[in-house]
Amino acid sequence: MANYNDSSAYKFELFEQKKQRTEPQIKVIRNRRLEKAQNRAFMLRVMAYVAVFFVGIISILLNQIAITELTNEVSQKTAELEDLENEYRMLTTEMESSVALANIQTIITRDLGMTKLSDDQITYVNLSEGDTMTLPDSGDSGIFAKLWNSITGGAYSATK
Repeated sequence: MANYNDSSAYKFELFEQKKQRTEPQIKVIRNRRLEKAQNRAFMLRVMAYVAVFFVGIISILLNQIAITELTNEVSQKTAELEDLENEYRMLTTEMESSVALANIQTIITRDLGMTKLSDDQITYVNLSEGDTMTLPDSGDSGIFAKLWNSITGGAYSATK
């Protein structure tokens, strides 16, 4: 409340109109150069972000294209491998059938004109008497050769 230490009973100062204190008005002066520089910097940042975004999208698309091409190549090679495996199985079966004895006999008799041996074509050799070896006349006309031939009768025989 009011302070009554004065000699006056009323403080007329309280009833007086107070001078309104006017604060100095701040006048804003825009710096157009600074605004333009800030706008340019903002636009450059936005353009950089957009460029990075598009580079990322393009790299993802290129990677997907490469993956698709490799997948197609793998599937083509797989199909080629299956064809080669089938051909291998077919050739293996054909080789096994051509090696069979019945097929060999058919080819020999039909294509080459050979026949089976008959009983009159078979010759048996008896080796129970022992092995003998006949040496041809060496053509030496020396004295010792003639003497040896006359003793042995012209042939050398050895029995096992």
